Amino acid sequence: MTTAGDYRFFFGWRSDPFFFDANGLFNNMQFTGDDFFATKDVCSIVLNCPTRLWGATRWAWARTLDKTGEG
Repeated sequence: MTTAGDYRFFFGWRSDPFFFDANGLFNNMQFTGDDFFATKDVCSIVLNCPTRLWGATRWAWARTLDKTGEG
């Protein structure tokens, strides 16, 4: 992470925080506690800045791509 004044910037790999028990879902909702995403990672780009800098129009834009770049 890099910090400059009120700004913080990060890019890199992080573990996926999402939990999903696929085995339980497909087993009549009898969950096993097995996390499908435990070994998955996401590439993240994060810019943190004060909301006062956004002015009257407050918006954010984000995009998620699958590994082929088509999604």
